[in-house]
Amino acid sequence: MLNYLYALVEFECRLALLAVGLDPGLGWAHRDAPYRDSAALGVLEALRPEVEAHLLQLLQSRTFPRREFAELPSGQVRLMPDLARTLASSLPIWEGAAATQAAWVARVLALSTGVGIRVSSAVTRGARGKGHGTMGRGSRKGSGRPRFPSSCRECGVALSSIDRQYCDECLPRFKDERTGRLVAAAREVLAEMRASSDDPARSPEAVAKRVATNAERRESALAWEGQNPGPHDPELFRREIAPSLQNLTLPQMMRATGLSSAYCWRIRRGDRVPHPMYWSALRSVDPEDGYLRG
Repeated sequence: MLNYLYALVEFECRLALLAVGLDPGLGWAHRDAPYRDSAALGVLEALRPEVEAHLLQLLQSRTFPRREFAELPSGQVRLMPDLARTLASSLPIWEGAAATQAAWVARVLALSTGVGIRVSSAVTRGARGKGHGTMGRGSRKGSGRPRFPSSCRECGVALSSIDRQYCDECLPRFKDERTGRLVAAAREVLAEMRASSDDPARSPEAVAKRVATNAERRESALAWEGQNPGPHDPELFRREIAPSLQNLTLPQMMRATGLSSAYCWRIRRGDRVPHPMYWSALRSVDPEDGYLRG
């Protein structure tokens, strides 16, 4: 944020020097270089305390959420548009401050020549229809930081809080779309992993674990069937137990049955009917606390 503010102030210093008839590239406090305007940087030095005080006041007045910044793969951090606009709203402050400093520099240089040199007034910028002061600038009255109202990124309606990005109507649709994108990305990664020779699910340890688990469940099922002879109608499960599963979470179903998250998800969605030995446990789960009913 400090770098961005310095860039804004350097821009104002460059224009202020041009307004009083000075070349921004011919400096006195900085060595001349083809890649920078040394004179503008010289004027900027006089404004550094004001810039830093402005930023410190801003840091004390609000909290900055993570979404206002973006980190590039190179490690560089960039400002998102909303925060950049907030900082850029201080341009009228730096326009006036840079004009004052540029006029003072011009007078000092003019007096040092020993001849009568007329110095242009930087006040003629903008206020009389010249310069960039007519480019949608706000009023210079008051040095406080304007707080622009946020608008919904989807429909454009004005929002009550500057920290919000979507209105109440668009937010559910945004969440659904985001969830869909995350699910699609997860499925794509999962498909790539399964197609790879390094798929963790195909490692010898994972295969051995699945074989042991399936064997244990088959033995448990055979033992349960010996004690609870059928028939066990799957329609009974679909009619009396499956509807209540919509109120349960996957962790609750997993704790009650010992089945995997993926299999519990298929059960709740109606794609699978579990073995009858799990029916009683699923029927007994209390959705309020996740424990089995007494």
